Amino acid sequence: MFATLLESPARPERSTTGTIISVIFHSAILALALMASHDISTARSSPPDEAITYVAPPQPVPLAAPQAPAAIASAVRPALGFAVLQSPIAIPDVLPTVDLSRAVTDEAQFTGRGGVAGGTPDGIVGGTPLPPGGIGGVFALDAVEKAAMAIAGTGTPNYPPLLRDAGIEGTVRIRFVIDNTGRAEAGSLSIVSSTHELFSGAVERAVPRMRFKPAEVRGMRVRQWVEMPLVFSLRR
Repeated sequence: MFATLLESPARPERSTTGTIISVIFHSAILALALMASHDISTARSSPPDEAITYVAPPQPVPLAAPQAPAAIASAVRPALGFAVLQSPIAIPDVLPTVDLSRAVTDEAQFTGRGGVAGGTPDGIVGGTPLPPGGIGGVFALDAVEKAAMAIAGTGTPNYPPLLRDAGIEGTVRIRFVIDNTGRAEAGSLSIVSSTHELFSGAVERAVPRMRFKPAEVRGMRVRQWVEMPLVFSLRR
């Protein structure tokens, strides 16, 4: 009974060519998967650098300012006329150093020339005389002789982390008064336009840290309106 063996079906033999093709195909798939995983991990571990830039060049430059209303522009025009000597309130008890090589006064400043008291020899007919002891009010850009200039590297805003991580860029345009000490005058800041409220908050916190060279009119430091844009950008 057991002397007779049943015949099993023959097993197909795999060709050498098919084996080589299979190995090459699976190796290519594995290599592509490894490359894709490496690119993703590199992108996650190398976030873009952040940068906050001013539209103005980095060197101190005159800042842009809005056009002055007609009333303000006419109020700051120097008057044609002459200076008036002011008696000192505090009498010094020490004699100042006398430089005999220079004139004590400029005769042209006191000749009158048909103008008004408080004016200057190079003033404008119909202008407003300067008040004794200094210049008041806030000047526009076209009303000063030397415009206020930003000091590079002061008051740079911090990039909001939420917007930085999301890759969001934007611009904030601000308007404020620079006082005669070179600082932003408290309470004068206004946001003209902004692409995001988080950018606006960062700028509002940075403005008090900004420093400027004050504007000047005839050698005297004066307050000046300025309007400037700040750009938040990510270097890629």
